[in-house]
Amino acid sequence: MFVGVGDLNRDGRADPVSRNAAGDLLRNSGNGAGSFGSTAKIGTGWQYYKSIF
Repeated sequence: MFVGVGDLNRDGRADPVSRNAAGDLLRNSGNGAGSFGSTAKIGTGWQYYKSIF
């Protein structure tokens, strides 16, 4: 599950947020070319939610 959030790491590129099956909330650093760079865990305990808005 992905949701567009904005520029979370302030590099001028959009950074979508995702949740994995373990319930970790992840920031996926956008590279500005339609792909992603590094991923950083920004939260836990999200396995109980069906959607992220």
